Amino acid sequence: MTSTEAKSLFGFISRFRQRGGAIFYISHRLDEILEYGDRISVLRDGAYIAELDPRRTNKDEMVRHMAGRQFSKSDLRSGGRASKTSETVLRVEGLSRKREFDSVSFELRRGEVLGVSGLIGSGRTEVGKCIFGLTKADRGHVFIEGRDVVHRGPADSIRNGLVYLPEERKKAGIFPILSVRENLCVAAFERFKQLFGLNRGRMVNSTRESRSYWTRPCRLR
Repeated sequence: MTSTEAKSLFGFISRFRQRGGAIFYISHRLDEILEYGDRISVLRDGAYIAELDPRRTNKDEMVRHMAGRQFSKSDLRSGGRASKTSETVLRVEGLSRKREFDSVSFELRRGEVLGVSGLIGSGRTEVGKCIFGLTKADRGHVFIEGRDVVHRGPADSIRNGLVYLPEERKKAGIFPILSVRENLCVAAFERFKQLFGLNRGRMVNSTRESRSYWTRPCRLR
């Protein structure tokens, strides 16, 4: 949400509450929960963990209950920071697309997280789509590990090691008519092709391995 949209939403919530309405508000934005909540219920792994009073708690305590352990600043930095001598894995030079963005340039180094911010319509989403090959640039270059690449579509990007997570994942990140298994494998269907259709057994084994990898540390049920 933009700041204007958020202001409008919370104005409605305040008016609704004053009229005696009850609100069940689910959010990952902890500041909003603390500011507008009367009671806070924390869930973890699908189970109720704790109820907190927003007047007596803080974000650190909320995160501790959510994660099941205490976090410190050293935990957030444990992955290490990219240095100026780190290898440049992605470089964009003068990327432009008419009426969307103009002359975008940046470098992304190994081990680094590069954040791109902007309001809706500023062009940040369109830059990501263009780099991934969902749209075509009018001019500019994309370099992956020093190679000047031209992505004719997402398949080229995937082969070059890029992954794109869309903002509207429910609309643009899944195929709702396909099964969960097929959605997990869709980016690598080439691996499962056989003479007639897809090798379902290989797909099952692949998704089992993925599920084991991702759910073990999170204790998902």
